[in-house]
Amino acid sequence: MAMLRDIGGLVALAARLFARFWPQLMLIAALRLIARALLLEAAVSVGLKAPLGGMVVLSLVVLVKLLVVIGMFATLTPGLPALAALRGTAPAAAAPARKGQATNRLLLITAAAILPFFAYYAAWGFLADTVREYSRLALDRVASGERVQIFELLRSRSLIAAIAVCWLVRWFAKRADSRTPSSWLRLVIVAVDASWIFIGLYALDKWKDDLIAWIGAGAVLEGVETSLSGLVREAHAAAGDVPVE
Repeated sequence: MAMLRDIGGLVALAARLFARFWPQLMLIAALRLIARALLLEAAVSVGLKAPLGGMVVLSLVVLVKLLVVIGMFATLTPGLPALAALRGTAPAAAAPARKGQATNRLLLITAAAILPFFAYYAAWGFLADTVREYSRLALDRVASGERVQIFELLRSRSLIAAIAVCWLVRWFAKRADSRTPSSWLRLVIVAVDASWIFIGLYALDKWKDDLIAWIGAGAVLEGVETSLSGLVREAHAAAGDVPVE
């Protein structure tokens, strides 16, 4: 009975929150759909000319999804008094700070959640879905028979260079923000983090598939068998034609 009561309380709370905040939630969802469509088109346009640039823009598609999740929770916060109580701040005292620090707080939360969110995004296959849609849109843009090179960065040194450039931009942005705090600089830091994490996770996923395919093709077993047969032949020759088990 206690479990059913808890479940009923959660359902009732969700219904009250949706009834109170549904216009804001629908607006955030609509903005997310528009931003996603525009960023996917931009990623394809850039990726057909520069594969690295296309992957950087594509990482913003995932970043927008994270921002939407955080934005929805921020929208629901006034209807969740337990969260406000955990903060331990009076609403009247916190109001001026909220007006001036809302963007900074959003970016700080995003920066803290970006790595686990991207790991979750990749582990559940959403990363592959995003890349698959990106590939499909790119194939629709090129003529039949032409080669699509939007993923060529994984077969060259540009992958390491891309991550190095992201870290360099991040370092300069953090240094500039330490001297002159700015929401725009924090936004750049978050976007750069999204880029190198996205590119790195995509590369690891592809290399993992290649490794599994290499193992599945029997290359490891063939190498072991070749090594064992070589050892047996050496032992047989050393023993003077005496059979060796």
